[in-house]
Amino acid sequence: MDDYSRQQRGRGKSRARERHMARKRRKDTLFNIKNTSVSKISDVPIPKGIPSVFTKIRLLLRDVTWMFFSRAPVFKIAGAGLIIVLLLFIGSYVFSGRIFPNIYAMEVPLSDLTIEEAESALQAEWDENVQIDLMIDGQVMLRVTPDELGLGIDVTEIAQTAKNLGLTGIPFSATVDPVTSLDYATAQTFLLNLTERVYIPSFEAGYKWDDGELIPVPGRAGKQLDISMSLDHLSQNTVSVVSNRRLELLTIDLPPMVMDAAPYVDEAYAFLTSDVTLEGYDPFSGETIAWKVDSDTASSWLATGTNGLTVRENTFVEYIQ
Repeated sequence: MDDYSRQQRGRGKSRARERHMARKRRKDTLFNIKNTSVSKISDVPIPKGIPSVFTKIRLLLRDVTWMFFSRAPVFKIAGAGLIIVLLLFIGSYVFSGRIFPNIYAMEVPLSDLTIEEAESALQAEWDENVQIDLMIDGQVMLRVTPDELGLGIDVTEIAQTAKNLGLTGIPFSATVDPVTSLDYATAQTFLLNLTERVYIPSFEAGYKWDDGELIPVPGRAGKQLDISMSLDHLSQNTVSVVSNRRLELLTIDLPPMVMDAAPYVDEAYAFLTSDVTLEGYDPFSGETIAWKVDSDTASSWLATGTNGLTVRENTFVEYIQ
């Protein structure tokens, strides 16, 4: 019996020693791993900036998610309250028929408006404030109303589209493109009436006096409105024209027949330094009236044609009248 007891106590001490040695081996192993890991980490570059920020955000979201789904009642109540507030916010817009926040059309804020209110606001903007800049070569030539160009909009469709966007404008704003129409005949008539205003005749090479010396003046190209191309451009871009409130008119260059007046400068000098005299006949009195023209005025009439000197008809007619 004593031998059995001693044997049992020996076995107990042996097991205790084994457990102690196992714990010691685990501590030594962890110490070695720690030292080895630290020595290796010193050679590994630690990412900075955005990656570390993302890591912190990820860990924060993980902690918040854990706390929410854990048994912490505060976070559950807060989360449920947030969901309820969000549902009430959405429901207040859905059931009242109002447009959600941060929605715009034609630079008009449509937030918190019903479809009918949005239609009225858009129509008022269209009638009172919208004007289209007519551009030529990047410069504003004229400012007109959309109606003059034959442009129209569908305010009902725009308002309905704004309503259908829902929460798209949160947190950033959303813009609804205008729904447009074009009366082609009205636009064509307007551009035809604009032709004379746009027209710039070409300038044939000519001459001018500079400190008593007659010098050649090179020819310059003119331009005229290209009605067909301008109409096509308008009809294909009505949305951008209304959104940007600008229409670039297309023109055709009109090159002069002669660009260089130098070949006839001697002939022009001889003509202008002689006595330039005009004679006018009055058919009512039967009288003929003659008068001299100074050389500066005469030089403004003189142009170079394909076969020699000629007269600028428009300048000469203005002088006679």
